[in-house]
Amino acid sequence: MQTSFFIEPTEGSAVSGFPSGAFRDRLLKQDVVMHLRAWVVSRLRANALRAFAVATSLPFSFTSLATPPPEIDVSLPLGLSRVTLPDSSQRLDLLVRHDGIRRPVLVIVPGSACMPAFMLIERANGSGYVSSALPPGEEDLARMGVHLAILERRNIRSFEHVYSEEESSSLPSLKRHECTDEYGGVSLPQRKMDVLRQVEYLRAQQWVGPILLVGISEGSDVAAAVAAEPSPGIQSLLLVAGAGMSQFFDTIHQSRQEGDNNGVQAAFVNLEAFISGDPPDSYQGLPAVRWTSFAIERTNLDSLMASDVPIFVVHGENDESVPIASVDSLVVDLMRKQVKRSIYYLVVKRAGHNLHEALSDPAHTIYPRYVAWTLGDHPGRTYQLLDPAYK
Repeated sequence: MQTSFFIEPTEGSAVSGFPSGAFRDRLLKQDVVMHLRAWVVSRLRANALRAFAVATSLPFSFTSLATPPPEIDVSLPLGLSRVTLPDSSQRLDLLVRHDGIRRPVLVIVPGSACMPAFMLIERANGSGYVSSALPPGEEDLARMGVHLAILERRNIRSFEHVYSEEESSSLPSLKRHECTDEYGGVSLPQRKMDVLRQVEYLRAQQWVGPILLVGISEGSDVAAAVAAEPSPGIQSLLLVAGAGMSQFFDTIHQSRQEGDNNGVQAAFVNLEAFISGDPPDSYQGLPAVRWTSFAIERTNLDSLMASDVPIFVVHGENDESVPIASVDSLVVDLMRKQVKRSIYYLVVKRAGHNLHEALSDPAHTIYPRYVAWTLGDHPGRTYQLLDPAYK
């Protein structure tokens, strides 16, 4: 087995798991142009953007439209087309982009927020949209040579509703975005079942090659659970800001770091209540069934130990939702117990759960690295500390 640990590769350095040549050199230079895909971000108020990013704890993007949409039937961005699965008790949409030629497919599983992948925003001085799915840009998609599929959550549809400027400042807290069994799904089994059906559809398409499954935040738990199934056909996993080993560990660790001994004690008391089968109706604002399925009956580590697909982990050094210690522990256990598994662990300095705090364009930084690694030989284990300030 080959193991590689390095900090900030310089031009010309050998890097485990990356192809040689100009493409590799381009990926590893830290002075790549970090852009917002030429979007006019200044048109959205800074406080609205900040509120959205903090509340969702997800990377976000905003793009202005050339003209305000006269009606709700507006084209999806990135050349995406909507596919609605037939014969389903729950509406399940996929947003796909492909050219009909068989290629690898980047498949994105969204995080915990029960929001559409793309949301139209109507403002006095123009219209635009916000994305909660961390989609790659068109140039990167063309350069990587992959198709794209973004998996909507059950009964959620992008561009179905036009949000007002007032709504746009508090998207996650809107009543229409409350997760239920019918809207978005609540439990891990619900979310896993939905993604398995969406992946099953993809695998039946002639244009679908290797499936590169991406989990964003809570979507990491779902992606890991899907990959643990007997034959989901997943070539590799990318877990972004969600590869913690246990959500109760995350809660206890954070309370301890803050010196909140009462919080630590309360977390252990609640953990015992869940384990004994007498949990509170809700915990930290989420229903008991959500915690039972994601943190008691099964954890991220449990799911990952049940598969051996290559795994690429990206995490912020200062993540306030999933502490880096939780991810370190998970990676250590995987390395120790699965000695032949290929693992790439990329830590972003000064980044929180919302990677935009350190990276102006997280998708541009992450996806080309992941695709190059997963379609290459990806030998051994690699650890990289990425400092966006490094030149």
